[in-house]
Amino acid sequence: TVPQLQEKLVTSGLSKTGRKADLVTRLLQAQGPAESASTMEDSTAAAAKPVDHNPKNQLVKISFKSLEELEKTVRILEVEKGTRYSLTMEVPLTQAALTMLAGSPLGRELEVLDCRPEYEDRNPPVIDTSKVKFLKLRSLDLTCQAIKAIH
Repeated sequence: TVPQLQEKLVTSGLSKTGRKADLVTRLLQAQGPAESASTMEDSTAAAAKPVDHNPKNQLVKISFKSLEELEKTVRILEVEKGTRYSLTMEVPLTQAALTMLAGSPLGRELEVLDCRPEYEDRNPPVIDTSKVKFLKLRSLDLTCQAIKAIH
C-alpha cells in the first residue's frame, strides 16, 4: 500500500512525495541488489496499481535490469487502459520473455520498447518479433539485441 511504501522511503531517508511508480523506483535505487531482490515483490505490488489519473497523458516509464524483475512485475501489474507505457530493458530479451510481455496487459498498452543490453557476442538470446504483436507499439529500439526477424 502507499502508506507502507512511504514508511519504507522515510526509513531509507528518501522523500515520500510523488507518484507510486516514482516512489518504488527511488526505493529500489536506494537499496542494494540483495535488498531490492528481497523487497521487489512487495515494492512492485505497491506500484502494481497505476496512477488513477494521468491528466497530461504522460508516458509512464518502466525499466528493468533483469528478466526476473520483468516477469514478476508483468504478473502483478494492473494496467490502466489509456495510460501510455514505455519499457526499457537493460538485459537481452529472450523469446519467452518477449512472448510473455506481448501477451500481458502491459504489452497490450506498451507504446515504447527499448532493449539496451550490454553487447554479448557469444550465444546471445535471439528474438523473433514476427511471432508476437504489440498492438500500440510506436517505437522499438533493439540496440545490441540479437534478432532473427522483424515484423
